[in-house]
Amino acid sequence: MTTPYDDRMALHTLTDVLSEHVVLADRDVLDVGCGAGGMVRWFREQGARPIGVECGEAMRQRAIDADPDHADDYVDAVGQDLPFDDGSFDVVHFMASLHHVPLGEMDAALAEAARVVRPGGVVYVVEPAVETPEDDVLHPVVEERAERMAAQAAIDAADQTGLEVVERFEFEREAVVPDFDEWMAEIADIETERAEALAEHRAAIRAKFDRLSYPVDGGRAFRRRTLVAVLRRPNGPGTDR
Repeated sequence: MTTPYDDRMALHTLTDVLSEHVVLADRDVLDVGCGAGGMVRWFREQGARPIGVECGEAMRQRAIDADPDHADDYVDAVGQDLPFDDGSFDVVHFMASLHHVPLGEMDAALAEAARVVRPGGVVYVVEPAVETPEDDVLHPVVEERAERMAAQAAIDAADQTGLEVVERFEFEREAVVPDFDEWMAEIADIETERAEALAEHRAAIRAKFDRLSYPVDGGRAFRRRTLVAVLRRPNGPGTDR
């Protein structure tokens, strides 16, 4: 059986694909590794009650600065140790964040997601493909192959954390960044220890950026292969969805 995502030439947005698979209106949503908070704000626009978790101080401050009226919605925590009660959320969302959990702790992050999501709830995991054009731009400063492979292995073992795999698929999307300088600043803020190496290789990265990205409305874009796993915490005895 084919799906719209089988068309390798088609481009799909992250939010359109998410909306097709997860009910968001009037749901409590946890965004793990929320970065600058763009998805938290989008979840709120969909009628959800979102909380974002971000352990990077620079990225969390970006989120608060962009959303000052909801500063308390951005929590300093890590995915493998979530400061929430069991069954607090209807949806737990990882947007290209599972592979940033330390190696050896990604299973623990999915176990925490299984703990804080309600019976019948969804854990929605988005991960970049192991190799993408953007990797070529940042290589050798950023090398994430091992981390991305570990994230896929953690998803493969999700049943051991109390989650069941409902669906796994891939799709092509267009990742848009405002410009080179803003993109580099955000890459540095994701993991601040990269900043010195990024500065050292800036000219080479700029040349690759200009060659591998292309102009679009709103900035420059990369075409990226994206992997999605829709996981579910099964209903327990006496529960209903």
